[in-house]
Amino acid sequence: MKIETITHSSGEQLPILFDDKGLPIPTPNEFILGRRHLSTNTLTRNLRELSVFYYWLENGKIDLWKRIKTSQSFSEAEIKGGMIEALRRDQATDRKIARLAVLRIRSINESQP
Repeated sequence: MKIETITHSSGEQLPILFDDKGLPIPTPNEFILGRRHLSTNTLTRNLRELSVFYYWLENGKIDLWKRIKTSQSFSEAEIKGGMIEALRRDQATDRKIARLAVLRIRSINESQP
């Protein structure tokens, strides 16, 4: 997922969400077009939030419109096993957040066994 800000000849700036193939994703971009009276920063933030959701749908090969048409909700396993993991990722770099362990080093003054 990638967000690019397009500057029109009138000077208006509009962020657009693109998929990994470089194609615009219609639904979130239509949402942004309907809110274009807001600031560019607000619209960009909205697209960043939506990009996490669409990234999760793409990786899970989930057809959102099919789910909506058939009234099939997301399962607990999809939410806990997929969406929560997607939210834990560092969105800027697409890596998992590193869990650090701290090792206690003995000081010179401590007695050694």
